[in-house]
Formats: sequence, structure tokens, C-alpha cells
Amino acid sequence: MSLVDIEKLSAEALVAQFILESKDKGLFLSYLDYDFIHLWLKEAGGDVDLVLLVLSEILPDYFKKREQKSTSPLKFIHTAVIKKIRQAQCVI
Repeated sequence: MSLVDIEKLSAEALVAQFILESKDKGLFLSYLDYDFIHLWLKEAGGDVDLVLLVLSEILPDYFKKREQKSTSPLKFIHTAVIKKIRQAQCVI
């Protein structure tokens, strides 16, 4: 459950909140993680729903594999996210 009103969030903040709730630990992301979010949104043409859809496919396995680690930087999934965004855009 989120304490944030998602209706009032920017695209970057909405994706960040989704990531935080998906990993179920931590209260914030690193500056570098926000840079990746910005790149993903740019690649998706600002389509936040597309980014969220791609992340919903990738994040569960990623966080499960890294549950024993203290951090889970988004740089490790960046290439996979970009690839899935591009694949989705080809289908549309």
C-alpha cells in the first residue's frame, strides 16, 4: 500500500514509486537510478504505461535474484528494459 497519491506524481516519480513498491524495501532510489528511469521514459516516448508494463515483467525476477543483496541498482536491468521497450514499440 502506498502513502503517495499516485494521481499527482510526475512520470518519473510514478515509475520510481512503482519500483520502490516492487522491491518492498528501501525508501528511496539512487540518483543514478533516476537517470535510468529518465532514459527509459525518453526511449518510450514519454509513455509511462509502457515503462511500467516492461518493469512489471522484469522486476519480480530481478529482485528475487537479488534479495540477499543490500542494494539492487537499476543499471543491471537497463539493457533489458530498453530492449523490451523497443520490442513493444515495433509491435504497436
